[in-house]
Amino acid sequence: MTTPAATDRAELASAHRALVVVAWLVPIGVLLQAALAGQGWFVHQALITTHGGIGHGVLGLSLIATALAWWVRPNWTVVALTSASLLGLIAQTGLGYTGRRGGVALASSVHIPLGTLLFATTLVVAVLLLVDRAPARGQA
Repeated sequence: MTTPAATDRAELASAHRALVVVAWLVPIGVLLQAALAGQGWFVHQALITTHGGIGHGVLGLSLIATALAWWVRPNWTVVALTSASLLGLIAQTGLGYTGRRGGVALASSVHIPLGTLLFATTLVVAVLLLVDRAPARGQA
């Protein structure tokens, strides 16, 4: 029979592994979106719709990563960066719709650098989690 503390540690370790996986899927998704956006503008316009669809998936993954980061709390830097990334991706989605459907050029001109910043931020989170593999809720 396992003790409650051992069960908690096992659950925390599993949640940490899940956080690492999801944290890596977010920047991969952002990078894929950038490739699709470029292809959509210069090769095949329908890929912009795919770009948006993947964006919704990345937003969902970011929500999961943020929830896991708050639960696991590997360190406060990761918690803060996942939370900021989630808010940035919400803004990014709004800018995408405003620029594309609303025809607001300013929204599109902000959408691209924000995507670059989000790629960098989510990549930093993934690397931080990969480097610090030890689950540590409450120690941050």
